[in-house]
Amino acid sequence: MTQEFTDRAKLRLRLAAGLIGGEGRTLKLDRANFYPEMLKVIESQTPEQRESIKELVDWLEDYENAAQAAGISTQLPKKQGRKR
Repeated sequence: MTQEFTDRAKLRLRLAAGLIGGEGRTLKLDRANFYPEMLKVIESQTPEQRESIKELVDWLEDYENAAQAAGISTQLPKKQGRKR
């Protein structure tokens, strides 16, 4: 059975991946199964690590929502192709 993820859940899993990857861990996840695999990575953490990840993801999500409400983009600009 394929697990379905809401857009919010997908965003939170991507944020968690960035946080875990930012701690120096290399995440080698199959792109086609990224969300279920990322969920397994989180579930494999200690309770303290999971709580820390959750708190940071909550903060990032709140920040993103506040920025959007203020009309501020938090997305990096797309890279422009090189001009020759």
